[in-house]
Amino acid sequence: MGQFLASQDWSNSALGNPDGWPVSLKITLGTVLGASTKMALFWGQDFLFFPNDAYAAILDNPIHSDQKAARIGHEPWALIQPLLERVWNAEAVEPLVYQSVDSFENQRYLLNFSPVTDENGVITGVLSTATAFVQPSDQNQESETYDRQVTDTVPAIIWTTKPDGGCSYLNKQWYEYTGQTKAQAEGFGWLDATHPEDKDASSKQFLEANEQHIPFHLLYRLHQHDGTYRWAMDKGSPRFDAEGNYLGMIGTVIDIHEQKLAEESLRASEAKLRSIVSTAPVAIGLFVGRDLIVENPNQTFIDIVGKGPDIVGKPLREVMPELIEQNQPFLQILDDVFTTGQRFHSYGSEVKIVQNGVMTHNIYNITYSPVLTKKERYMPFWILPWTLQARQK
Repeated sequence: MGQFLASQDWSNSALGNPDGWPVSLKITLGTVLGASTKMALFWGQDFLFFPNDAYAAILDNPIHSDQKAARIGHEPWALIQPLLERVWNAEAVEPLVYQSVDSFENQRYLLNFSPVTDENGVITGVLSTATAFVQPSDQNQESETYDRQVTDTVPAIIWTTKPDGGCSYLNKQWYEYTGQTKAQAEGFGWLDATHPEDKDASSKQFLEANEQHIPFHLLYRLHQHDGTYRWAMDKGSPRFDAEGNYLGMIGTVIDIHEQKLAEESLRASEAKLRSIVSTAPVAIGLFVGRDLIVENPNQTFIDIVGKGPDIVGKPLREVMPELIEQNQPFLQILDDVFTTGQRFHSYGSEVKIVQNGVMTHNIYNITYSPVLTKKERYMPFWILPWTLQARQK
């Protein structure tokens, strides 16, 4: 995912710089781009389109990421848009059988759509998966048996349930992954493969969705055949027959272990950095992105800037317009640090600051430092500490 972020110019995109992206976008996008199966993310109410290569290949006019889904092409968009709108409004949708005219064999695909939610359960996007669909040649053949043969060839976990919520089918990937037998997994036995600490919450959320006939999204640790646990994302949508009768759920389970650990590591690193900042004996401000958005300034920094605590979340040029009005070099120096990744340090620099409405002239020792990754490559977002030590003029 890091390579994908670095390869795009996000400055003029609808999403802006990746440092401000929501956690749910980062996790889901990492899953999509890292999946070997055909997956795509439609993000936000404008349905910004992020397909992986496998998914983009089945569309008539595949497009680059961060483009409005309406640019996919008239024919596929006319089919997909109504389903995206329904999922966005928390409505259940049936899978779409889509025929790829670019395929050598005129292949048909089954497109599934499920909501992406943030940590508060608010829908923020739509996740789509595509699996090959071939009509049985013998029309008298039981379609259910045939469908199960097809799903067993898909490199992803697929499952269905009965109206009471009991699992009626899991493809072979579930059994290979978890080590469960069919007798152990079907019904509600699949919950025994979730981590003991996650089982009750997962069961409660699933049963509530089944009772209300609404889509759901679970994150839990899933048991592997070797006895270890890995983080997985389980998404399901309700199924209905032609008369509107509820048939149960259908869904997929995707391994997101690496993305989850990376996200937890990032949060831990950010928490550690913020702790250091808040307890530092000198003034420190954290600036994110090229716009230098102020984040987590400690109290000493707030006092020196003299504009009150509401400076958080604002660009530094708006917080301290006197840096521009007084032709001071500091914003340009910060931009140079952002661009080059080279630390800047000065001793005895005069800084003109409007503190509590009064222009002051004080002397400071100043340090601007970029934060680097363990591999000495610059992160897709930047945090620049501005450390000031006051000296009497």
